[in-house]
Amino acid sequence: MSMVRVNGISVHVQQLAPSEPTTEVAPARSAHGPAASPVIVMIHGLVFDTLASWYLTVAHSFADAGFRVVMYDLRGHGRSERPPEGYRLDDFVDDLEALLATLDITSPTHLLGNSFGGTIAMGYATRHPERVASITAVESALPTEAWWRRVTRRLSEAAELTSRLSDAAELTSRLSDAAELTSRLSDAAELTSRLSDAAELTSRLSDAADPLSHEVDFLKNTAGRGALVARQAETARRVLATTGLVRDIPVSRLPTDDQLTAISCPVLCVYGRGSAVVELAPQVQRLLPQARVVTVPGQHTLLIDQPHTVREIVLSWLQDDCDGCHPGRQRHVRQHDDAEPPRTSDVPPPAAVTLTADRPLEEPFDDLTAV
Repeated sequence: MSMVRVNGISVHVQQLAPSEPTTEVAPARSAHGPAASPVIVMIHGLVFDTLASWYLTVAHSFADAGFRVVMYDLRGHGRSERPPEGYRLDDFVDDLEALLATLDITSPTHLLGNSFGGTIAMGYATRHPERVASITAVESALPTEAWWRRVTRRLSEAAELTSRLSDAAELTSRLSDAAELTSRLSDAAELTSRLSDAAELTSRLSDAADPLSHEVDFLKNTAGRGALVARQAETARRVLATTGLVRDIPVSRLPTDDQLTAISCPVLCVYGRGSAVVELAPQVQRLLPQARVVTVPGQHTLLIDQPHTVREIVLSWLQDDCDGCHPGRQRHVRQHDDAEPPRTSDVPPPAAVTLTADRPLEEPFDDLTAV
Protein backbone atom coordinates (compact mmCIF):
# COMPACT_ATOMS: atom_id res chain seq x y z
CA MET A 1 0.00 0.00 0.00
CA SER A 2 1.28 3.47 -0.87
CA MET A 3 0.29 6.55 1.11
CA VAL A 4 1.32 9.97 -0.17
CA ARG A 5 0.83 13.42 1.29
CA VAL A 6 -1.51 15.37 -0.98
CA ASN A 7 -3.07 18.76 -0.33
CA GLY A 8 -2.55 18.40 3.43
CA ILE A 9 -3.98 14.86 3.81
CA SER A 10 -2.75 11.30 3.40
CA VAL A 11 -4.03 9.69 0.21
CA HIS A 12 -3.99 6.00 -0.67
CA VAL A 13 -2.48 5.49 -4.13
CA GLN A 14 -1.97 2.38 -6.25
CA GLN A 15 0.05 2.36 -9.46
CA LEU A 16 0.55 -0.24 -12.17
CA ALA A 17 3.63 -0.09 -14.33
CA PRO A 18 3.06 -0.47 -18.06
CA SER A 19 3.72 -3.83 -19.62
CA GLU A 20 5.22 -4.14 -23.05
CA PRO A 21 2.46 -2.66 -25.24
CA THR A 22 0.31 -5.28 -26.92
CA THR A 23 -1.41 -2.60 -28.98
CA GLU A 24 -0.27 0.55 -30.72
CA VAL A 25 0.28 3.03 -27.92
CA ALA A 26 2.56 5.86 -28.95
CA PRO A 27 5.19 6.85 -26.33
CA ALA A 28 4.99 10.22 -24.66
CA ARG A 29 7.81 12.69 -24.55
CA SER A 30 9.19 13.26 -21.07
CA ALA A 31 11.52 15.73 -19.38
CA HIS A 32 13.32 12.74 -17.86
CA GLY A 33 14.12 10.97 -21.11
CA PRO A 34 13.29 10.59 -24.76
CA ALA A 35 10.11 8.62 -24.17
CA ALA A 36 7.74 7.62 -21.39
CA SER A 37 4.53 5.63 -21.24
CA PRO A 38 1.30 7.60 -21.36
CA VAL A 39 -0.33 8.05 -17.96
CA ILE A 40 -3.96 7.30 -17.21
CA VAL A 41 -5.48 8.36 -13.87
CA MET A 42 -8.57 6.44 -12.76
CA ILE A 43 -10.96 8.28 -10.44
CA HIS A 44 -13.78 6.51 -8.57
CA GLY A 45 -17.21 7.69 -7.44
CA LEU A 46 -18.64 8.81 -4.10
CA VAL A 47 -19.69 7.09 -0.86
CA PHE A 48 -19.70 3.33 -1.63
CA ASP A 49 -16.86 3.45 -4.13
CA THR A 50 -13.05 3.14 -3.80
CA LEU A 51 -10.10 2.66 -6.12
CA ALA A 52 -10.86 -1.07 -5.91
CA SER A 53 -13.63 -0.54 -8.48
CA TRP A 54 -10.85 0.14 -11.02
CA TYR A 55 -8.25 -2.28 -9.67
CA LEU A 56 -10.64 -5.24 -9.78
CA THR A 57 -12.06 -4.47 -13.22
CA VAL A 58 -10.04 -2.81 -15.98
CA ALA A 59 -6.84 -1.35 -14.52
CA HIS A 60 -4.53 -4.24 -15.43
CA SER A 61 -5.81 -4.27 -19.00
CA PHE A 62 -4.67 -0.67 -19.41
CA ALA A 63 -1.26 -1.50 -17.97
CA ASP A 64 -1.02 -4.40 -20.42
CA ALA A 65 -1.83 -1.94 -23.23
CA GLY A 66 1.18 0.17 -22.30
CA PHE A 67 -0.28 2.79 -19.95
CA ARG A 68 1.11 3.78 -16.58
CA VAL A 69 -2.00 3.43 -14.42
CA VAL A 70 -2.59 5.61 -11.36
CA MET A 71 -5.53 4.98 -9.00
CA TYR A 72 -6.28 6.71 -5.71
CA ASP A 73 -8.93 6.78 -3.00
CA LEU A 74 -10.71 10.12 -2.86
CA ARG A 75 -10.48 12.04 0.40
CA GLY A 76 -12.78 10.48 2.97
CA HIS A 77 -12.96 7.20 1.03
CA GLY A 78 -11.22 3.85 1.21
CA ARG A 79 -7.87 4.12 2.97
CA SER A 80 -7.34 7.82 2.38
CA GLU A 81 -7.54 10.22 5.29
CA ARG A 82 -11.03 11.32 6.28
CA PRO A 83 -10.98 15.02 7.23
CA PRO A 84 -14.26 16.30 8.70
CA GLU A 85 -14.57 19.12 6.14
CA GLY A 86 -13.40 19.92 2.62
CA TYR A 87 -15.67 18.00 0.23
CA ARG A 88 -16.60 20.59 -2.38
CA LEU A 89 -15.80 20.01 -6.02
CA ASP A 90 -12.84 22.40 -5.78
CA ASP A 91 -11.36 20.29 -2.95
CA PHE A 92 -11.49 17.11 -5.05
CA VAL A 93 -9.95 18.92 -8.02
CA ASP A 94 -7.25 20.40 -5.75
CA ASP A 95 -6.41 16.88 -4.59
CA LEU A 96 -6.03 15.61 -8.15
CA GLU A 97 -3.85 18.57 -9.08
CA ALA A 98 -1.63 18.04 -6.03
CA LEU A 99 -1.43 14.28 -6.63
CA LEU A 100 -0.12 14.73 -10.17
CA ALA A 101 2.45 17.21 -8.89
CA THR A 102 3.54 14.86 -6.09
CA LEU A 103 3.95 11.99 -8.56
CA ASP A 104 5.88 14.31 -10.92
CA ILE A 105 3.43 13.74 -13.76
CA THR A 106 3.91 16.72 -16.04
CA SER A 107 2.87 15.48 -19.48
CA PRO A 108 -0.79 15.63 -20.62
CA THR A 109 -2.67 12.91 -18.76
CA HIS A 110 -5.60 10.68 -19.67
CA LEU A 111 -8.37 10.92 -17.07
CA LEU A 112 -10.85 8.05 -16.62
CA GLY A 113 -13.66 8.70 -14.15
CA ASN A 114 -16.57 6.63 -12.91
CA SER A 115 -19.71 8.52 -11.84
CA PHE A 116 -18.56 11.53 -9.75
CA GLY A 117 -14.99 10.66 -10.72
CA GLY A 118 -15.80 11.77 -14.26
CA THR A 119 -17.07 15.07 -12.89
CA ILE A 120 -13.79 15.61 -11.05
CA ALA A 121 -11.95 14.97 -14.31
CA MET A 122 -14.10 17.56 -16.09
CA GLY A 123 -13.52 20.06 -13.28
CA TYR A 124 -9.76 19.55 -13.53
CA ALA A 125 -9.88 20.04 -17.30
CA THR A 126 -11.60 23.43 -16.91
CA ARG A 127 -8.62 24.60 -14.86
CA HIS A 128 -5.85 22.95 -16.85
CA PRO A 129 -7.07 22.11 -20.37
CA GLU A 130 -3.48 21.90 -21.59
CA ARG A 131 -2.64 19.16 -19.07
CA VAL A 132 -5.38 16.74 -20.13
CA ALA A 133 -4.80 14.34 -23.04
CA SER A 134 -8.32 12.90 -22.94
CA ILE A 135 -11.31 12.39 -20.66
CA THR A 136 -13.38 9.23 -20.40
CA ALA A 137 -16.46 9.53 -18.20
CA VAL A 138 -18.39 6.36 -17.32
CA GLU A 139 -21.92 7.11 -16.15
CA SER A 140 -21.01 10.71 -15.42
CA ALA A 141 -21.76 14.23 -16.58
CA LEU A 142 -20.39 17.74 -16.66
CA PRO A 143 -20.44 19.72 -13.40
CA THR A 144 -23.61 21.66 -14.20
CA GLU A 145 -26.66 22.58 -12.16
CA ALA A 146 -28.66 19.71 -13.68
CA TRP A 147 -26.06 17.10 -12.69
CA TRP A 148 -25.56 18.70 -9.28
CA ARG A 149 -29.23 18.35 -8.41
CA ARG A 150 -28.99 14.64 -9.15
CA VAL A 151 -25.79 14.19 -7.14
CA THR A 152 -27.25 16.04 -4.16
CA ARG A 153 -30.40 13.94 -4.27
CA ARG A 154 -28.40 10.71 -4.50
CA LEU A 155 -26.32 11.68 -1.47
CA SER A 156 -29.46 12.26 0.58
CA GLU A 157 -30.84 8.92 -0.57
CA ALA A 158 -27.53 7.21 0.26
CA ALA A 159 -27.61 8.62 3.79
CA GLU A 160 -31.10 7.21 4.31
CA LEU A 161 -30.16 3.90 2.67
CA THR A 162 -27.10 3.34 4.85
CA SER A 163 -29.23 3.83 7.93
CA ARG A 164 -31.60 1.13 6.72
CA LEU A 165 -28.72 -1.16 5.71
CA SER A 166 -27.23 -0.87 9.18
CA ASP A 167 -30.53 -2.06 10.63
CA ALA A 168 -30.67 -4.83 8.01
CA ALA A 169 -27.13 -5.92 8.82
CA GLU A 170 -28.07 -6.38 12.47
CA LEU A 171 -31.13 -8.38 11.40
CA THR A 172 -29.13 -10.61 9.06
CA SER A 173 -26.72 -11.33 11.88
CA ARG A 174 -29.65 -12.64 13.91
CA LEU A 175 -30.97 -14.52 10.88
CA SER A 176 -27.56 -16.16 10.51
CA ASP A 177 -27.85 -17.56 14.01
CA ALA A 178 -31.36 -18.75 13.20
CA ALA A 179 -30.15 -20.40 9.98
CA GLU A 180 -27.44 -22.27 11.87
CA LEU A 181 -29.98 -23.48 14.42
CA THR A 182 -32.33 -24.58 11.63
CA SER A 183 -29.49 -26.49 9.98
CA ARG A 184 -28.83 -28.33 13.23
CA LEU A 185 -32.51 -29.20 13.50
CA SER A 186 -32.37 -30.59 9.97
CA ASP A 187 -29.43 -32.80 10.93
CA ALA A 188 -31.36 -33.97 13.95
CA ALA A 189 -34.36 -34.79 11.80
CA GLU A 190 -32.20 -36.92 9.50
CA LEU A 191 -30.80 -38.79 12.47
CA THR A 192 -34.19 -39.48 14.00
CA SER A 193 -35.47 -40.84 10.69
CA ARG A 194 -32.98 -43.69 11.08
CA LEU A 195 -34.16 -44.58 14.54
CA SER A 196 -37.02 -47.03 14.29
CA ASP A 197 -38.11 -46.38 17.87
CA ALA A 198 -38.55 -42.62 17.08
CA ALA A 199 -40.93 -42.97 14.10
CA GLU A 200 -43.58 -40.75 15.63
CA LEU A 201 -41.09 -38.00 16.41
CA THR A 202 -39.69 -38.22 12.88
CA SER A 203 -43.17 -37.82 11.40
CA ARG A 204 -43.78 -34.70 13.40
CA LEU A 205 -40.42 -33.20 12.43
CA SER A 206 -41.10 -33.97 8.77
CA ASP A 207 -44.47 -32.25 8.94
CA ALA A 208 -42.79 -29.19 10.43
CA ALA A 209 -39.90 -29.15 7.95
CA ASP A 210 -41.94 -28.94 4.72
CA PRO A 211 -43.49 -25.50 5.25
CA LEU A 212 -40.16 -24.18 6.57
CA SER A 213 -38.00 -25.33 3.64
CA HIS A 214 -38.35 -22.06 1.71
CA GLU A 215 -37.68 -20.00 4.82
CA VAL A 216 -34.58 -22.08 5.59
CA ASP A 217 -33.17 -21.44 2.11
CA PHE A 218 -33.94 -17.74 2.45
CA LEU A 219 -32.21 -17.55 5.82
CA LYS A 220 -29.11 -19.29 4.50
CA ASN A 221 -28.88 -17.04 1.42
CA THR A 222 -29.51 -13.88 3.41
CA ALA A 223 -26.93 -14.89 5.98
CA GLY A 224 -24.40 -15.40 3.19
CA ARG A 225 -24.94 -11.85 1.90
CA GLY A 226 -25.15 -10.30 5.33
CA ALA A 227 -21.43 -9.80 5.82
CA LEU A 228 -21.08 -8.02 2.45
CA VAL A 229 -24.12 -5.83 3.09
CA ALA A 230 -22.82 -4.99 6.55
CA ARG A 231 -19.38 -3.97 5.24
CA GLN A 232 -20.85 -1.81 2.49
CA ALA A 233 -23.28 -0.16 4.89
CA GLU A 234 -20.54 0.51 7.41
CA THR A 235 -18.21 1.97 4.74
CA ALA A 236 -20.92 4.35 3.53
CA ARG A 237 -22.01 5.18 7.07
CA ARG A 238 -18.49 6.24 8.03
CA VAL A 239 -18.15 8.49 4.99
CA LEU A 240 -21.55 10.13 5.42
CA ALA A 241 -21.58 10.39 9.21
CA THR A 242 -18.03 11.57 9.84
CA THR A 243 -17.50 14.01 6.96
CA GLY A 244 -19.11 17.14 5.58
CA LEU A 245 -19.75 15.49 2.20
CA VAL A 246 -23.54 15.85 2.31
CA ARG A 247 -23.21 19.51 3.35
CA ASP A 248 -20.31 20.49 1.08
CA ILE A 249 -21.31 19.00 -2.27
CA PRO A 250 -24.53 21.06 -2.69
CA VAL A 251 -22.67 24.36 -2.12
CA SER A 252 -19.79 23.62 -4.50
CA ARG A 253 -18.72 26.32 -6.92
CA LEU A 254 -19.45 25.06 -10.43
CA PRO A 255 -17.63 26.00 -13.65
CA THR A 256 -19.36 28.36 -16.05
CA ASP A 257 -20.53 27.20 -19.47
CA ASP A 258 -17.66 29.17 -21.01
CA GLN A 259 -15.16 27.29 -18.87
CA LEU A 260 -16.68 23.96 -19.84
CA THR A 261 -16.71 24.71 -23.55
CA ALA A 262 -13.00 25.58 -23.28
CA ILE A 263 -12.25 21.88 -22.69
CA SER A 264 -10.60 21.00 -25.98
CA CYS A 265 -9.32 17.46 -25.44
CA PRO A 266 -11.09 14.38 -26.84
CA VAL A 267 -13.96 13.23 -24.62
CA LEU A 268 -15.71 9.85 -24.41
CA CYS A 269 -18.88 9.34 -22.36
CA VAL A 270 -20.21 5.82 -21.74
CA TYR A 271 -23.73 5.32 -20.38
CA GLY A 272 -26.06 2.49 -19.51
CA ARG A 273 -29.30 2.85 -21.43
CA GLY A 274 -31.26 1.98 -18.29
CA SER A 275 -29.57 4.69 -16.21
CA ALA A 276 -31.09 8.09 -15.58
CA VAL A 277 -27.69 9.74 -16.12
CA VAL A 278 -27.92 9.16 -19.89
CA GLU A 279 -30.58 11.87 -19.96
CA LEU A 280 -27.75 14.40 -19.54
CA ALA A 281 -25.88 13.22 -22.64
CA PRO A 282 -27.41 15.93 -24.90
CA GLN A 283 -26.09 18.59 -22.53
CA VAL A 284 -22.61 17.09 -22.76
CA GLN A 285 -22.78 17.15 -26.56
CA ARG A 286 -24.06 20.72 -26.59
CA LEU A 287 -21.21 22.02 -24.45
CA LEU A 288 -18.54 19.62 -25.77
CA PRO A 289 -19.31 19.00 -29.45
CA GLN A 290 -16.17 16.86 -29.78
CA ALA A 291 -17.55 14.35 -27.26
CA ARG A 292 -18.28 10.80 -28.36
CA VAL A 293 -21.26 9.28 -26.54
CA VAL A 294 -21.66 5.49 -26.37
CA THR A 295 -24.64 3.74 -24.78
CA VAL A 296 -24.80 0.08 -23.79
CA PRO A 297 -27.46 -2.02 -22.11
CA GLY A 298 -27.12 -1.54 -18.39
CA GLN A 299 -27.59 0.61 -15.32
CA HIS A 300 -25.48 3.09 -13.35
CA THR A 301 -23.26 0.28 -12.05
CA LEU A 302 -21.90 -0.26 -15.55
CA LEU A 303 -18.24 -0.51 -14.54
CA ILE A 304 -18.95 -3.26 -12.02
CA ASP A 305 -21.58 -5.12 -14.05
CA GLN A 306 -19.82 -5.00 -17.45
CA PRO A 307 -16.09 -4.36 -16.93
CA HIS A 308 -15.11 -6.17 -20.14
CA THR A 309 -17.48 -4.01 -22.19
CA VAL A 310 -16.17 -0.81 -20.63
CA ARG A 311 -12.58 -1.92 -21.17
CA GLU A 312 -13.10 -2.72 -24.86
CA ILE A 313 -14.95 0.53 -25.59
CA VAL A 314 -12.41 2.76 -23.86
CA LEU A 315 -9.26 1.05 -25.12
CA SER A 316 -10.59 0.94 -28.67
CA TRP A 317 -11.43 4.64 -28.53
CA LEU A 318 -8.07 5.62 -27.03
CA GLN A 319 -6.05 3.57 -29.49
CA ASP A 320 -8.06 3.93 -32.70
CA ASP A 321 -10.60 6.74 -32.62
CA CYS A 322 -9.18 9.33 -30.22
CA ASP A 323 -7.32 11.87 -32.36
CA GLY A 324 -4.24 13.20 -30.61
CA CYS A 325 -4.75 11.09 -27.48
CA HIS A 326 -1.17 9.88 -27.50
CA PRO A 327 1.69 12.38 -27.58
CA GLY A 328 3.64 11.95 -30.77
CA ARG A 329 0.52 11.16 -32.78
CA GLN A 330 -0.63 14.05 -34.92
CA ARG A 331 -3.86 15.58 -33.76
CA HIS A 332 -6.61 16.31 -36.24
CA VAL A 333 -9.14 18.88 -35.09
CA ARG A 334 -12.64 18.06 -36.26
CA GLN A 335 -14.93 20.89 -37.21
CA HIS A 336 -18.49 20.61 -35.91
CA ASP A 337 -21.55 22.41 -37.16
CA ASP A 338 -25.26 22.30 -36.48
CA ALA A 339 -25.83 19.93 -39.38
CA GLU A 340 -23.48 17.31 -38.01
CA PRO A 341 -25.34 14.46 -36.29
CA PRO A 342 -24.52 13.74 -32.63
CA ARG A 343 -21.52 11.48 -32.12
CA THR A 344 -23.59 8.81 -30.43
CA SER A 345 -23.49 5.07 -30.88
CA ASP A 346 -25.11 2.03 -29.37
CA VAL A 347 -23.26 -1.11 -28.40
CA PRO A 348 -25.14 -4.44 -28.53
CA PRO A 349 -25.73 -6.40 -25.34
CA PRO A 350 -22.53 -8.04 -24.07
CA ALA A 351 -22.06 -11.63 -23.15
CA ALA A 352 -22.47 -12.41 -19.47
CA VAL A 353 -19.29 -11.83 -17.48
CA THR A 354 -18.11 -12.64 -13.98
CA LEU A 355 -16.28 -9.93 -12.06
CA THR A 356 -12.92 -11.20 -10.87
CA ALA A 357 -9.53 -9.61 -10.43
CA ASP A 358 -7.41 -10.43 -13.46
CA ARG A 359 -4.29 -10.26 -11.28
CA PRO A 360 -3.74 -11.54 -7.73
CA LEU A 361 -4.40 -8.81 -5.21
CA GLU A 362 -1.23 -7.51 -3.64
CA GLU A 363 -3.24 -6.48 -0.59
CA PRO A 364 -6.86 -6.86 0.53
CA PHE A 365 -9.48 -4.39 -0.67
CA ASP A 366 -12.89 -3.68 0.75
CA ASP A 367 -15.83 -5.11 -1.16
CA LEU A 368 -17.38 -2.50 -3.38
CA THR A 369 -20.57 -1.31 -4.93
CA ALA A 370 -20.29 1.65 -7.29
CA VAL A 371 -22.94 4.35 -7.11
